[in-house]
Amino acid sequence: MNLPDQLICDDLSTTGGVTEWIRKVRRHLHAHPELSFKEEETSHTVKQLLEHLGLTPRRVATYGLVADISGEVEAPFIALRADLDALPIEEDTGLPFASKRKGVMHACGHDGHASMLLGAAALLMNDLKRGIKLPLPVRLIFQPAEETGGGAEAMVRDGVLDGVAAIFGGHIDRAYPVGTMVVHDGCVNASCDLLEIKLTGKACHAARPHEGIDAVVMASELVVQLQHIVSRFVDPAEPAVVTIGKLQAGSAYNIVANSATLTGTIRAIKLETRDAIRRQIEKLAQAVSSACGGSAHVAFHDSVPPIVNSSSLYATAQTAATMSLDQLNFHKGKVIPLPRANLGGEDFAVYLQHVPGFFVRYGAGFEGLPFYSAHSSKWDFNEECLIIGSTYLANIAKQAGLLPHLTTAN
Repeated sequence: MNLPDQLICDDLSTTGGVTEWIRKVRRHLHAHPELSFKEEETSHTVKQLLEHLGLTPRRVATYGLVADISGEVEAPFIALRADLDALPIEEDTGLPFASKRKGVMHACGHDGHASMLLGAAALLMNDLKRGIKLPLPVRLIFQPAEETGGGAEAMVRDGVLDGVAAIFGGHIDRAYPVGTMVVHDGCVNASCDLLEIKLTGKACHAARPHEGIDAVVMASELVVQLQHIVSRFVDPAEPAVVTIGKLQAGSAYNIVANSATLTGTIRAIKLETRDAIRRQIEKLAQAVSSACGGSAHVAFHDSVPPIVNSSSLYATAQTAATMSLDQLNFHKGKVIPLPRANLGGEDFAVYLQHVPGFFVRYGAGFEGLPFYSAHSSKWDFNEECLIIGSTYLANIAKQAGLLPHLTTAN
């Protein structure tokens, strides 16, 4: 499959040229979304675009990509990461470049993240062409399967962090206006666990409920009890969430259900809080099921730890963010700390289990337009944020490469 003509740009030597190019790239990726670990076409397109920039990408973790940009020394690397996958959502934005794939949509900005990183690659390659060498080599990481989890772990298993001193990334966020960058010293994303509780009762005729053990009643009582965990077992100063998003039970209106399955999520900004919540869920599930005469099995899947930014990189991230807004003449732009706890999960946290790193947020709101949350069918973002993200990623790669404690890493 050849690269679409509109994505081939002969002049990427200026910021304006890069800005226009990544806007086109974003719109192409948005129109052709793919689900987690199915990003075949997306990966192929990004690979061709990296080659268009003069780089030599290699595949990892099936549909992930890695490309290295040389520096003054061979190692260690400064890594920059973006994600590629979309969500199982039917798009309802009405955009001229809306998804062409039924039931699949970029509703979390990964089309923008990939475009930002491609833009950063173009800016860094421009420096090389001008004879400006990077202090440390840069590794571009395009990751599959962030939404379902598992993508970052697969990339790490395939060695993308080998020789890496630090990793940087960010997320588009409509909660902030364009020109605002959230640079925070501390936790910026919560831990995320998929919770599954299977309850077992005993089926019987609905007219004779005393002959059975009603799994629907069991599940209903447990859902109510779970709501008390955060309000009564977690320190009010510690943000946390326990949400049951799905309850499946029963086969017919006149049969007492013999089983029920509750599926939900746990979010916390401290691992100690997450572990305490897990223990309390187990206790409640066993207590409620036992009181009803049934049994319970509790499982936690696809766990992702919280993102806790490395304090040693905070000042450098602030500098790179401020520098980027100044270079782009965003006079109303500002760099702010995270104003409130963010309980969204992000598997960028997996990389931070292995190397230092820093994760920011790029303001992408539309002034005067209705707000739509990420993961909704009407979600879109202000494309003016794209060049901000590209410029920041290029700057943080250069600034981090000057840090003494990173230049001697590995």
